[in-house]
Amino acid sequence: MELLIPDFEIVGAVGSGCSAVWTDSAAAVKQAAALGYGQRNVFFLPEMDEVPGGVLTKCRPVASSLVQLQQIDRAAAEAGGGLVSVGLRIVANGFHASSGISVDELAEIARALPSLSAVTVRGCFVCGELDGLHGRDLGRFFRACYESAKIMTVTLPCAMPYLCVVGALAALERNRAEHPETLEAAVTAAQIVAAQNSTAFYARLLIT
Repeated sequence: MELLIPDFEIVGAVGSGCSAVWTDSAAAVKQAAALGYGQRNVFFLPEMDEVPGGVLTKCRPVASSLVQLQQIDRAAAEAGGGLVSVGLRIVANGFHASSGISVDELAEIARALPSLSAVTVRGCFVCGELDGLHGRDLGRFFRACYESAKIMTVTLPCAMPYLCVVGALAALERNRAEHPETLEAAVTAAQIVAAQNSTAFYARLLIT
């Protein structure tokens, strides 16, 4: 699959051998650091109750809600060590997901940011329900991820050093296995997003 979407860097589990990893466990963040992963290559999507400040210098935390962003801010303030760069887990515009920040909720995040002294928002993981999607419909998800990230940069505003398309790698694999005749449409949409990014957005493109 990497050959079909070479502009997207795969983010895998700790121990997968990927150049970048993600986890919802503080223990796995420490494991990744022990394996030699640098901070910019470890993405930590913590459970709501688990935001230990001791790992924030070893990863890029990603918040799934305003409450969690505030928790990370408090943990960062207590830990010291300077401003922590935090990404947001957002829901692609026009899609649904069980967790994440909708595009409509970004304005609330923007209003809260001045009160958060220990974090700065940079980058995003974009998610959506992908069951059954293939071909053009899956391609629409790639486009929605890119457009939603652009909305985030304008609404907050913030920089976008990375953009991760969540769950799309497995969706592409299913597309290839179950609907090979529509795979080209999905891959073409991903390639168009990569081309747009290379001329305007310049984000590091990631995929899980």
